[in-house]
Amino acid sequence: MLPNYQLSKDFIVEVVGNYNSAAKNIQGKNPHSIIYSIAARKHFWNKKASIGLTATNPFNTVHIP
Repeated sequence: MLPNYQLSKDFIVEVVGNYNSAAKNIQGKNPHSIIYSIAARKHFWNKKASIGLTATNPFNTVHIP
């Protein structure tokens, strides 16, 4: 799922998320993981150029047991 929101004709915001549940494997256990990104993009010159900014896990709270 890749929701993007067009705020004006030349400005777009996108939000992406992914969750992987914990899993047991032959070497032990993999913990669950959550990854999300927030991006903004601005188009220029009739969409011939653009500039973007992306933040991945900007509010990351990692708890290492």
